[in-house]
Amino acid sequence: MKRSAPNIIFLRTLFLVFLVCWITSPCKLSAQKTNDPFRAFIRPTDPLSPQEELETFTIPDGFEIQLVAAEPEIQKPLNMAFDIKGRLWITESSEYPYPVKQGERGKDAIKILEDTNGDGRADKIKTFVEGLNIPIGLYPYRNGVIAFSIPDITFYEDTDGDDKADKATKLYGPMGFERDTHGMNNSFRRGFDGWLYANHGFNNQTRVSGSDGHTIEMHSGNTYRMRLDGSRIEHFTHGQVNPFGSTFDEKGNLFTADCHSKPIYQLLRGGYYPSFGKPHDGLGFVKPMMDHLHGSTAIAGVEIISGDQFSQEYQGNFFSGNVMTSRVNRNSPVYYGSTIVAKEEPDFLSTTDSWFRPVDIRLGPDGAIYIADFYNKIIGHYEVPLNHPGRDRYRGRIWRIVRKDKDHTRTDFSKLSINQLIALLGSKNLTTRFLVTDFLSDQPGLDVIEPLRNAVVDAKEPTVIVHSLWVLFRLGALTNDLIDQANSSSSDLVRIHVAKILAEQKSWSSQHRLQIIQALQDDNAFVKRAAADAIGLHPQVENIQPLFALLKKVLTEDHHLDYVVRRALMLQIRDPQVLSKLDWSTLNPEQRSELAKLSLAVPTEEVALYLIKYLETERVDQRALPDYFRHIVRYLPAEKMPQIIHLARTKLARNTDLQVEIIKAVLQGYQQKGLPFDPSLQDWALDLTNRLMMSVQDEPLQWMNFQLNEGSPANIWSLQRRASADGNSSAQFFNSLPAGETSTGRLVSHSFVIPSKLEFYIAGHVGFPKKPDNRLNFVQLRRSDDHRIIKRVSAPRNDVAQKVSWDLTEIAGERGYLEIVDSDSGKAFAWLAVGRFQPALVSVPKRSLQQQINRISAAALLVQQFEIRSARDVLATMLSREHLNAQLKNQLATALISVDGTEEFQPLFPLPASQFPQTDSFQKEIIQAVIDQKKDQLDHLFQQAFKSYPFRLQTQVAEELSKQPAGAERLIGFTEKGVVSPRLLMQPTISNQIQQSASQNLKTRLQKLVSGLPPREEKTQQNIAEHLKSHATFKLSVNNGQAVFEKNCAACHQLAGKGAVVGPQLDGIGNRGLERLLEDILDPNRSVDINFRTTTIITEAGRVFSGLKRREEGALLVFVDNKGKEFQIPKSEIEEQKQSTLSLMPANILEILSPQQLHDLLAYLLQSTRKKP
Repeated sequence: MKRSAPNIIFLRTLFLVFLVCWITSPCKLSAQKTNDPFRAFIRPTDPLSPQEELETFTIPDGFEIQLVAAEPEIQKPLNMAFDIKGRLWITESSEYPYPVKQGERGKDAIKILEDTNGDGRADKIKTFVEGLNIPIGLYPYRNGVIAFSIPDITFYEDTDGDDKADKATKLYGPMGFERDTHGMNNSFRRGFDGWLYANHGFNNQTRVSGSDGHTIEMHSGNTYRMRLDGSRIEHFTHGQVNPFGSTFDEKGNLFTADCHSKPIYQLLRGGYYPSFGKPHDGLGFVKPMMDHLHGSTAIAGVEIISGDQFSQEYQGNFFSGNVMTSRVNRNSPVYYGSTIVAKEEPDFLSTTDSWFRPVDIRLGPDGAIYIADFYNKIIGHYEVPLNHPGRDRYRGRIWRIVRKDKDHTRTDFSKLSINQLIALLGSKNLTTRFLVTDFLSDQPGLDVIEPLRNAVVDAKEPTVIVHSLWVLFRLGALTNDLIDQANSSSSDLVRIHVAKILAEQKSWSSQHRLQIIQALQDDNAFVKRAAADAIGLHPQVENIQPLFALLKKVLTEDHHLDYVVRRALMLQIRDPQVLSKLDWSTLNPEQRSELAKLSLAVPTEEVALYLIKYLETERVDQRALPDYFRHIVRYLPAEKMPQIIHLARTKLARNTDLQVEIIKAVLQGYQQKGLPFDPSLQDWALDLTNRLMMSVQDEPLQWMNFQLNEGSPANIWSLQRRASADGNSSAQFFNSLPAGETSTGRLVSHSFVIPSKLEFYIAGHVGFPKKPDNRLNFVQLRRSDDHRIIKRVSAPRNDVAQKVSWDLTEIAGERGYLEIVDSDSGKAFAWLAVGRFQPALVSVPKRSLQQQINRISAAALLVQQFEIRSARDVLATMLSREHLNAQLKNQLATALISVDGTEEFQPLFPLPASQFPQTDSFQKEIIQAVIDQKKDQLDHLFQQAFKSYPFRLQTQVAEELSKQPAGAERLIGFTEKGVVSPRLLMQPTISNQIQQSASQNLKTRLQKLVSGLPPREEKTQQNIAEHLKSHATFKLSVNNGQAVFEKNCAACHQLAGKGAVVGPQLDGIGNRGLERLLEDILDPNRSVDINFRTTTIITEAGRVFSGLKRREEGALLVFVDNKGKEFQIPKSEIEEQKQSTLSLMPANILEILSPQQLHDLLAYLLQSTRKKP
């Protein structure tokens, strides 16, 4: 059904939009950004009256949308809930986004909306409690309401029956609010079990207890549940970014809407869900139930449709509010066992009014869908400054959508008899059933137990049995005979809830346990999952084999059942008593392996001992060994460390490369534990380093791989036997084919004396057979001194290697080197293989090139971490080899600097990549100074770096210098001498690091150097304006923009499922428009979400580090730097931590990207928008 605006409304709106857009500059800029108002963070249109907005909605035929309430009677609704009388309760806030100071009275309220004449409009609106501070979650309870208002969750009671609160009892708090006010504690939903479930929103940090003393900690997105009397609060799930909206289905499954992640998640008890940089517990993250995003991650509210008022096509559908696209999205459920997958359906509601902001959606007991409309020009909490004058703090509407041919009369259920109420437990409307269930269990003095017992025995409708069981359970009146009878029901729904009820029982009889074990074999996957969840909460050694039996039968597509069964097994071995009773002989090898994998989620000494036994007796997947050893070291007592090290050395005595990975893991375990290195570990490191050095000396590294261009793979070359034209089929070749024909790369040999004749064999292709040679895959010989190409041959267009013979008589005796190049990114006939060099001045190595490189890298790491000074000379010899790539040189140099104690050289690293490292005289000069420990050359080397490097690399050097007081002194001195541009000192990271560690004298000199420069903000704004104006003049390539993104952005940002989730996900980022994207990229420090502000760390040694804090790992704090790489600092070495106002994103992107690259990147980002209707 489409409601069309009258012409007068349309003309008036059109005139106002035209007037505002061309007279006021902010709106004019918005018009330049996009013609689609739904892509604008600041809507370019004017507000409409409620009646005008009503005319803009489009909903399916047969439905009608009605206005329930609007300003001035209500303002800015956030959450909604119904009571037993059918009245609608709302929280509203005009204070948002700024909380009222503690001790001051707020202007926010909780109101009760009542429709007394049945026309859908609330004609009686009462303020139940006022003076609140951004209240969100609420649940009408008995004679009042339980609600969150900064900073507590409080029970507000009406003791005299006038629908006004006159008593307030704090239940839980304080709840974190200081870091963010737009999620906080929302969506209070009563579960079947009687607990009140809630969401903990983005960014805030909460440590809270119930009156029983049990404490939980929540950081950013989480869900929890609480007793309604304040006695206990529990974690339910971990993670999500900003869950805002939740709902139960009739099976008791809980779903949330996660703003900035997925529109809908199904929550599994104890499960971990993706968030910004947070790890899972070792089991992995719960699989999502959907991948599509409806064009925006700004999701608020979710509801499941039930009841007679909706036709079958809508039953069980999920309705979600999309506050960016101003739509109500719709998904239907598809079942894979117990895993529900959301199938995208046409949107249920759309509008032409971009101010419509559906923040909550609830199914009413009258069968209508209610929508809270936070009607606003601006909805983004971080995308637009909080003090922007366009934020509306007055308007708000409640809408309801009804079926035209259905009765939606409100009923006051509190006036019904007990039997009438029990009959309502058979309603198809789940909201009705929940309201009646809560009323029957919560109202003191109701004589309900016997009628409910009779209902369990006599009722034909499964929902009546289910809800009656739960009321009896809440009242402590559920007897074993009723559980037994319900457990034998033919209804899947009843059996699901029997298992869920048993899960909530504190203890089990032998009969209960038998019933749950039998339920693991039920035909219904949801029954099995509920039973597995129950067993997880009641660990016994006898549970392990039944759980393994179920795990073996889980459907591949049933990810959620698989997760719950594995988690239940994990919870068994988390109990030390269960593990102590576990008979090793009762487990087959597959089961022992599965328990070993699950052990990684159990942080106990007992599990570490289990892993030791597993490693000692079983054949273990070698890929898992590093994780196992790391876990063992982390949780095993220090006195047992020699046992672990002996196990690693003896079990893997012949596998040097695997030992390298193991010792890295053991090292990390030591660091996480905060232990000094054990002598046995030092001895192992020394032995392993010597073995690595010997292997490198036995077969020197003759070849080095280089990336062909930015974004190409690090190394595409494998060793492979290939047939040759002379009949030889056993020789090894360098081959690019295994990496995929689209991959490209370059191999460079060491320098050698050119012989009079050089022969080798080559196979491969140069494009499709009938097309000309594209000259992209070839071997060539270059002179070492000037890199001039002497000889070159293309791939022979043959899978069989062909012989090549070069007469080099004219240049014999000079020095040269070989290049093997695969630069063809085609999908077919685009590979190269080379080998069998004669004379053997260069040869294909016995070990893979990557293995050789890995061994050198490992040796460098061990030398650095364990300060193995005896390896110093060999390390220096390796570093002096000219043909190494920059990455390997950096690793070797860092190790050498560490053992020599010459940290002053470190800011010169990492060295920039060089196409011809053999003749890069400046790199040679740096490396030789490091090898010779010539600190007297430092000033010269730094000055040369600042003179010869582009601004991007100068920034890199300056950032490293500014981490230490002595380095900062050197940097300021160079600037005073004119070697360094003062602009460099205005880079936020550099300036911040100097300010944190420098003397007052140095700070004064810094201020003097930059005082005459134009403010950075002014220059940045000029750059934004210039690129905004010039964007249309570029010939844009989305594909090239994607490549720029993957190289420069994907280390921290995820878009379309690609990239890391360190910073915000970028799906739908194109909705921001060109101007806002330019602001985000060119001025990343303009408005930084507190969750993404960098931390400045000052160590006891006086060094300064900047990074985004990700997590704690025992005695370590883990950060990520502005290149997306993690680094860790022992807590014991930290003197001070300060949160800055800076973003992790580099502020010098114009020095990193060319103008063409920047605008291609913008083109790529702009195409990520919501789908068109």
